[in-house]
Amino acid sequence: ARQVRLEDGSDAVINEVLPPELVPNETRPGVHGRVVDHARTPLDAVRVLCRAEDATWYWMTRTKRDGTFRFEGLLPGAYEVVVPAKLLDERMRRGTRTKVLLTGVAAEITLRLPPR
Repeated sequence: ARQVRLEDGSDAVINEVLPPELVPNETRPGVHGRVVDHARTPLDAVRVLCRAEDATWYWMTRTKRDGTFRFEGLLPGAYEVVVPAKLLDERMRRGTRTKVLLTGVAAEITLRLPPR
């Protein structure tokens, strides 16, 4: 915010708001969380996809040893986070998905895979 003097001699405070596309990636919200099996055991090296609701392409990452994953620098909006069955190994045959609405703060989710 900054204070300015208007033509009529009065003072005003201006809050400068950047459009989302000009906000640096590190200050944009993201989606992070964990992937667990039906018994809530964290799953390592599972592929997780994230897609903006109006997009035809996905971002992809893999879970860490503790089942955590992270997608950073996302613009506010609706996203779908998916663990697709076709990318899982033979032990797990069913995937899962959820919808997330980012409104300016990070979202934390847990993706729990159903039993085979």
